[in-house]
Amino acid sequence: MVTVDGGPVRPHVQAFADEINRLTGITHIITYEGHQPSRVQALDIFATYEQMDVIAQYYMEHWRHYGGDYIIRRQQIWNPEISPNWRDMADRGSRTANHYDHVHISFQATGAATPPDPSTQEDDMFNDNDRKTLADLQMVLLDPVHGIPKRLEQGEENDKATNAAVGRLEVSVRDQVTGLEAKMDRLIAKLGA
Repeated sequence: MVTVDGGPVRPHVQAFADEINRLTGITHIITYEGHQPSRVQALDIFATYEQMDVIAQYYMEHWRHYGGDYIIRRQQIWNPEISPNWRDMADRGSRTANHYDHVHISFQATGAATPPDPSTQEDDMFNDNDRKTLADLQMVLLDPVHGIPKRLEQGEENDKATNAAVGRLEVSVRDQVTGLEAKMDRLIAKLGA
C-alpha cells in the first residue's frame, strides 16, 4: 500500500492511489486539510507528463468504479457528468496551481475499495452515459439540421434567449458526438489489437 502523505484517505481513494502506484511506480501522492472536496476524498499525484497521461487514461476508464468526481491536469479538467471532453481552466498563476506538475483527482464519498476485476468488467462502451450519447448521436444523424430543434416555428419572433438556448444545445450535442467518436476510436483500437 502506497503512503498518501497527509492521509489517511477513504478506502476507495486509497485503492485508486495503490493502483496508480502499481501502474506507474509513483510514490509522491498527497492530500491535505482544505483539499477539494475534502482531505479524505482527494489526491494530488506528482508526475511527469507521460505519467499524467497514464493516470488520466486509467481514471477515465475507471472513474465510476472508484467513485471519481473529476480530474485536473495541465490546466484542464475532465468531469464526465458535465462534458465528455477535457475543458480548459483559467490561469491560476503558477505551474503547481495550474496542475502542470501533478494530477488532482476528486472523489465522491463512496466507491470501490479494490481495483476493478477485468474478467467481470463491463465494457466502457455500454454504460448509461454512452447510451444517452448514442441516442443524441442518432438524433443528430436522423435530423437534417443536425439534430438541433428548429430555431423558431414560422411566425415566431427570433429572441436572444431562444438563440442562446439553441446555441447551448448545439455545443452540448457537438461535445457528446466528439466524446462518442473518441470512445469509438478506443473500441476500434481494442478490436484491432
